[in-house]
Amino acid sequence: MALTLYYPHPILPSPSFWRPRRISEGDTELALDNIVNGHSENRCLNVEDRVQSLKIVPRLIPEVRAGSKTHTIRWCERVITPGPMLYINTEDVTDRVEVLVTGVSRMPLSAVADYLGKAEEWPDAVLLAGMREHYPDINMVSGVEVIHHLPPSAGGDDRKK
Repeated sequence: MALTLYYPHPILPSPSFWRPRRISEGDTELALDNIVNGHSENRCLNVEDRVQSLKIVPRLIPEVRAGSKTHTIRWCERVITPGPMLYINTEDVTDRVEVLVTGVSRMPLSAVADYLGKAEEWPDAVLLAGMREHYPDINMVSGVEVIHHLPPSAGGDDRKK
């Protein structure tokens, strides 16, 4: 009999490099694949592999660093949980900002503007157009995650390596 293990695991963290594995009965060693680097053997992992991360467009990095951007709206991306998280610049992977995620709220895109107190600033058409820059297939009934975090100075690390 074989056992299929799926992640996220209720106890273990669920970084991007975990994937379902078939384990034979009696097998006591759980293998982990580092998909990011294409290795099947265990190796020392880069910080991006140990800490959850999201890519971010360069124009938003200064707002995160200044502390004026303390949330992000994501659709169909990796699961993010409270704890440290890296924002990685989509155009320069050495440009990153570490923040501390404080919570994740799930809701339809149509509820986001009211939830964030930006209903006047983000009418449906504006919010949808902005989200479609990143997610062309999204619509107002799509379920999204609003990820809240502290500014870098309050719990993260701001670095350009």
